[in-house]
Amino acid sequence: MQKTETFHQEMTATKNQNMDATKTYTCSMHPEVISDKPGKCPKCGMELIEKK
Repeated sequence: MQKTETFHQEMTATKNQNMDATKTYTCSMHPEVISDKPGKCPKCGMELIEKK
């Protein structure tokens, strides 16, 4: 049972990493600014928002 539980945890972690990798973030004022991680817009300093 321990091996199954460990395998499930590893697969869940991998799935979460893959989901994070597909997120993109953009500035609401400068939609041409695109990033793969949250942060601030280099043009205006506003927080980047997740693009849906």
